[in-house]
Amino acid sequence: MKKTGRVILAILGLAAMTGQAAEPAKRNFASIQESLQPDKIVTYKTIGDRELTLHFFLPEGFDTSGKAPVFVAIHGGGWTSGTPRRFYPYAHALVEKGYVGISAEYRLASQKGVTVFDCVKDGRAAIRYIRAHAAELGIDQGRIAVCGGSAG
Repeated sequence: MKKTGRVILAILGLAAMTGQAAEPAKRNFASIQESLQPDKIVTYKTIGDRELTLHFFLPEGFDTSGKAPVFVAIHGGGWTSGTPRRFYPYAHALVEKGYVGISAEYRLASQKGVTVFDCVKDGRAAIRYIRAHAAELGIDQGRIAVCGGSAG
């Protein structure tokens, strides 16, 4: 991530800590969020006909024969809203440092028959999948960092 991206993330963090809106930073964050596209999307869990996915951001020259550290970002939304795209900037933030960034999808409690417990189960299933498939994904299962916002 370029220096301006880190500054925007820092501004958003400060705004969240102080309770003050950072309107220009939010607009820039939204434009970064929209401009990022994952390098690959992998299904980690299927429930009925619904596939839950992990959105991968890979370092330049990434080779699956290695063991890269991983940074997993789980979006917030009070378990009722949001998408993996919401946390693309966070998942992408450490890619320049050699991390594989992942933004995880989970079911939302606003959907029929889904509880907050299902949302948590999905998050745990995402991490289990990453650990179980570490070798084929080219990641180090011992170096997984996870962050989330609100319900994430």
